[in-house]
Amino acid sequence: MDYSILTAYIIPTEISATKKVNVGDGFILIAAKRLLAPLVPKYEFSTKVVLTDEMVDKINSTKALIVVGSNQLNDKYTIFPKADLNAVKRIKVPIIFMGVGYSGIPEQTVHMSDLTKNILLETHSNVNYSSWRCFRTTKYLTENLPELKDKALMTGCPVIYGEDLL
Repeated sequence: MDYSILTAYIIPTEISATKKVNVGDGFILIAAKRLLAPLVPKYEFSTKVVLTDEMVDKINSTKALIVVGSNQLNDKYTIFPKADLNAVKRIKVPIIFMGVGYSGIPEQTVHMSDLTKNILLETHSNVNYSSWRCFRTTKYLTENLPELKDKALMTGCPVIYGEDLL
C-alpha cells in the first residue's frame, strides 16, 4: 500500500530561515516509518507549508495520508498552514493521525475553534480510529469534540515502540 506522510520534521528551504529542524520530530518520523514497515511512504511533505495542488494530487495518488507526531494540537490546529475545510476535503484519501500531541500551551488550548473542530470531524469521517500521543491530548480532543470519544485512541508517541532509533 502506498501512503504519504505529513511531518513537522521536514523544513523546506523556503522557510528554513525562520523555522528550525526539531530532532525529536525526526525521531518520531523514524519510529512511525518503522511501525508502518514493510510499507514505505511514497511521498513526504512538511506540515509547515501550504499544500499545493501538485502535492495534493500526489497524496491522492496514494491510499492514505499519515500525519505524524509533534505537539501540534491546539485551538487553531489546521493540519497544515492556511488549511480550511475545503483544503482538507481536497485530500480524498483517509487522513490518519499517528502520535500527534497536545501543544500544552495554556493560552493556545482554551477552546477549540470551529474551523479546527470541522477539520477534525472531516478527517475522522472515513477512519475508524485515530492515534494520539497522550492522555492530555485525547482529553482535550474529546472535551472539545465528544463525538470522537470512541475514535480517538491514546496510543502514545511512536518513539516508545521499538528500539535502536539511532
